[in-house]
Amino acid sequence: MKRRPSKLRYWLLLCMAVIGVDCVNAVHAPAASSDEEQEGFNAVDAATQACRSNEFDKFLRLYTQSPAVRERFTADRINTAPAAVRPDFVSKAEYLNRFPLAMRGWNYISPNGPSPAEHPSYVLVRTRPVSRTVRRVDFVPARFDAEPEDGKFIGVPVELRGMPTQLAFISGDDGCWRATSEILAPKDTPFELGLQRLHCAVRSDDYRRELERVSGTIPDHPEDMDVGRDLAACAKLTDMIETAIRRDPGLSELRRQADERLATLARSQMPAGQTALARDESRFRRSLMRDQYVLADGTTGDWDMPGNLEQRLRGRLEELNRIEPSRQDYEGLWTSVSGTLDITREGNAYRIDANPVDIDFLAWTCEFEGGMHKTKDGLELDDAEDETVHARLRNGVLVVEHLPTPGGFIGTCGAGGSIGGTYFPARPVPERRAGPDGEPVP
Repeated sequence: MKRRPSKLRYWLLLCMAVIGVDCVNAVHAPAASSDEEQEGFNAVDAATQACRSNEFDKFLRLYTQSPAVRERFTADRINTAPAAVRPDFVSKAEYLNRFPLAMRGWNYISPNGPSPAEHPSYVLVRTRPVSRTVRRVDFVPARFDAEPEDGKFIGVPVELRGMPTQLAFISGDDGCWRATSEILAPKDTPFELGLQRLHCAVRSDDYRRELERVSGTIPDHPEDMDVGRDLAACAKLTDMIETAIRRDPGLSELRRQADERLATLARSQMPAGQTALARDESRFRRSLMRDQYVLADGTTGDWDMPGNLEQRLRGRLEELNRIEPSRQDYEGLWTSVSGTLDITREGNAYRIDANPVDIDFLAWTCEFEGGMHKTKDGLELDDAEDETVHARLRNGVLVVEHLPTPGGFIGTCGAGGSIGGTYFPARPVPERRAGPDGEPVP
């Protein structure tokens, strides 16, 4: 009587006969754990939802973190040719084995860098839409001013180095993106390699306030990291400026003279005028951030910051020295840190000329001129086509209210511009006679 094979042996023999594979290894190979499978399913579902809500940055993080997402959302062939070279396609399997990005904490790193586990090689990533269906991811190796091992608060990008790379993701029929190409050294890279300069607007106090908000939510919102970096860099710039003024004897003396002049003016004004003058000085000090060429590592490189600050502080002191304590007549020159306003009079008709700039954000300038008539409450703009300008004397200073039309348009000085604000009476700038060479003589 023949002995019947066991069920396992019978299955192995049948398997090899029918499909010709190593079924012994297949039977004994460890299966993926249910936790790993569930994690992959969850990541794919999250990536699909990110597509539906058009959140590409969230999709990219999931794509980088999860092998299951990369397997699901990568084209069958990937173009990996350098820029200006004919397409060179590789298979999905080959590309996935060499995908150039990984995550460390909240930030992107190069998985091919030296000892990424101990010393990760961070990269700066920027995403941008090209069309309704195409997204690009530009990244470049970068050095940050802080690079902790956990990869979270890595700080400000100080230096961009190495070769930039560009990934392309195209939306498929199901509405979700798929990686289609990896181009080395693209011509339209958004990066400027080398040491980085800060580009900050003027409202440093807004930076600090927003930075506190971002820092408070950062554990749940890693997408805010880029915002946090820029905010931290710009918040730091004001401290650098004030430190430079304190350390330089000439700049400190100019600041002392300005403070002394401000105190003298304040003593001769009513409380409302004192408050307006203090606000004007605060706006000036914020504006010192303007046009400062500061490197992201907190140095100025070859930029002459003290020279720039001397010019600014000296100009401010000259302006303060021209301000008069008060004036009870509309006619004459009025000034603020935003610019000047000149009111002239011919009989009962007034004319106003102004050229202020929005010093807080450097967003708009305004070259304004127009006729005005006097009322019992001040000056009113003539023929404004529903636009309103009121000029009122209050405690020796001029308060100007500039209101747009009901449609929100200010047509007298361009979109967004305004001459509204508080102005102080000032003596005209003295004319300087020309020397023999034609240059003005001090």
